[in-house]
Amino acid sequence: MTCLKIRCYKITLNRYIRRLIEPYFEPLFPNQSFGFRPHRNCHDAIRELLRLWKLGNRIVLDADIKGFFDNIPHTLIMKLVVNRIADGSILTIIRKFLSSGVMENGALRKTPLGTPQGGVISPLLANIVLDSELAFYRYAFVRYADDFIVLATSATEIEKAYELVRCVIEENLGMQLAPE
Repeated sequence: MTCLKIRCYKITLNRYIRRLIEPYFEPLFPNQSFGFRPHRNCHDAIRELLRLWKLGNRIVLDADIKGFFDNIPHTLIMKLVVNRIADGSILTIIRKFLSSGVMENGALRKTPLGTPQGGVISPLLANIVLDSELAFYRYAFVRYADDFIVLATSATEIEKAYELVRCVIEENLGMQLAPE
């Protein structure tokens, strides 16, 4: 019974923290970002892709970040959160949430990277990281979670977009594009 009470308390607290900080970040997210956002869904992302397609963007780079949710650096998450949130109590709770660890074979394993899977606040933290880094300047793109599509009108343009995407993912996020 105690475990159940603690779990419910954590879920409620994380939900509360998400509701507190989301309004500070939501206006910063680009219109091309659709994953885990209020009043946006995958159908909206598809409609945006079709709109961009009709505008002549027929060459597509379909990208996915390898193990994104498991490998987001905590330091990067906190650096971006601290830019908008100054309340020490909220920042402490987010740090504790990130470092809470996972249970594997009955043993607690620390997690220096990533956001807890299924965590109420994890999608918002992922959006904060991705939307701060993946606004691909002049390229047409649509993002849903850690999957995104960059569109262009020529193969040369999409090759340049690929190099930019690869550079941003590797150098700014310290991650890799999934090879497939």
